[in-house]
Amino acid sequence: MWKKPEIPPAVNAAIIGAMTIAVFLLDHSLPLGYSIWLLYLVPIAYAFSVRMNILYLTAAATLLITIEFFIARPGVSPSVSLANRSLGIILLWIFSYIVMKRRHAEERSMMARKESEELRNRLASIVETSDEAIIGKSLDGVIQTWNTGAEEMYGYSAGEAVGRPVSILVPPGYPNEIPKILERIAKGEHIGHYETVRMRKDGERIFVSISISPVKDENGRIAGAATIAHDITERKRLEESLRNTLSELDRSNKELEQFAYVASHDLQEPLRMVSSYVQLLARKYSEKLDGKALEYIDFAVDGADRMKKLIEGLLAYSRVSRGTGPGKVNTADIFDGAVSNLRASIEENQAAVIKEGPLPEVYGDGTQLLQLFQNLIGNAIKFRRPDVPPVVRVSAGRKGQDWVFAIKDNGIGIDPKYYDRVFLIFQRLHSRQEYPGTGIGLALCKRIVESHGGRIWIESGQGSGSAFFFTIPAQEEPDEYGNGRGYRHSARGG
Repeated sequence: MWKKPEIPPAVNAAIIGAMTIAVFLLDHSLPLGYSIWLLYLVPIAYAFSVRMNILYLTAAATLLITIEFFIARPGVSPSVSLANRSLGIILLWIFSYIVMKRRHAEERSMMARKESEELRNRLASIVETSDEAIIGKSLDGVIQTWNTGAEEMYGYSAGEAVGRPVSILVPPGYPNEIPKILERIAKGEHIGHYETVRMRKDGERIFVSISISPVKDENGRIAGAATIAHDITERKRLEESLRNTLSELDRSNKELEQFAYVASHDLQEPLRMVSSYVQLLARKYSEKLDGKALEYIDFAVDGADRMKKLIEGLLAYSRVSRGTGPGKVNTADIFDGAVSNLRASIEENQAAVIKEGPLPEVYGDGTQLLQLFQNLIGNAIKFRRPDVPPVVRVSAGRKGQDWVFAIKDNGIGIDPKYYDRVFLIFQRLHSRQEYPGTGIGLALCKRIVESHGGRIWIESGQGSGSAFFFTIPAQEEPDEYGNGRGYRHSARGG
């Protein structure tokens, strides 16, 4: 292929025109039988070499060959000349077609090279300006490329790092895993999100997440490795801080539970003594005291009794994480036990407690679940409508990964604005004269459900009955590592 001369386009056009006219004149001066038309290939080839359009030039040469045929001059017979020039025109266009195809191929190749070069430049720019540390190294661990992200992360400049072993980033005392990684890379493996410790130039240790990929040469052979490293030191510090906070919170919860248990237990004895002596005072000196004094004694006894119930409720609340322990529990048996314990209340209120459908087997603490069922069914009976026998319906159904239990009644209902309040400890919506109690029952239910990995909520309307729903994860016993959803007895120090 001719090398393109550094000649202005106008000069090239003049040269091509002169060549074409010269060939025409030469063809005109010789007899018709000579194949002078072959010389038209010269200006066409020159036009191709200087990247000018050869289509018009080929058409002009075809016209000139045809005109020259019709100029009357002595020579060979017209039929021979016609065949000769027709063949020449065909060959001229075939040559032009081949030349044009070659030019198009070169242009496509040049465009592809240009696009490839632009892509490489863009990728090189991305690599160079990336915040991630991107390092290229040979299979023997020698650093070959080092971007600005690596400079910022590790503190070495490119001049300081390139040519040195990548092991300069491994802190003293830490295992050098780089040779084993490079062995895997040499086999064509990709290593993604490998977390390790590296050392900056100033000696500071940092946590990094590394992805490593093989780098191939132009023959497809693995020639090195490319490493992309992301600094995760801050994330690791936050994770450690979170672990410490959770550990401290767990320790604090255990201490609070222990304190509540001890305080509730120890308070009962002096309270029992106060109540006993006040009642003894009332029996022994009732004839010597006036009505006002006896009323005060009644207030004291009632207050001591209410305090005793509050302490018992607080003691029960603190014991949620001290149940009998986790295991498989048949909630149908739990239902029967709760109904049996509430037999007196059921008969007194002429209540009907109905189990609608089978109840499942779950994994949890049987003592706690019995208390949960008993509290919810007992509440449904307690908060009845006047002159309407209580009806309590208990059912369960599978929804996704949970069992959803429902305890519905036909009682007084709950105003939706109090839905959140009813689960708070010591919160009451009614006076003690209307409905007795301490305000701990539903708070205790919420704590039991949450300790089993579930949640509890209400659907109700004032005067239209209430429906309490709670979930228990449908799962088998956790593995030896405690993996799985559900009962969190061990996590809460039980």
